[in-house]
Amino acid sequence: MKDIKIGSKTAGSYIKYIKTNPAEKIRIMARGRNTGKAVYVSAVIQDWRYEISDFKIENVDKGLKYPLAIIMITMRLKNEFKDKN
Repeated sequence: MKDIKIGSKTAGSYIKYIKTNPAEKIRIMARGRNTGKAVYVSAVIQDWRYEISDFKIENVDKGLKYPLAIIMITMRLKNEFKDKN
């Protein structure tokens, strides 16, 4: 499984990385304000070759004004592309 941690880069750079380095299973992880970017990246990749197999959202209360949201999206390569890699 390849872990992709969404940070300050643009969503396009993560999409390009996933497309040029495909794996049978990937996990996209993000926290805080990057969770929206993680959802966008997974939506674009889902249209390309992957399907979502697991989706998990948590919140962590660190004593701040608002709790910190954490998202993990696990995706698998679609069946029609497994033989081509």
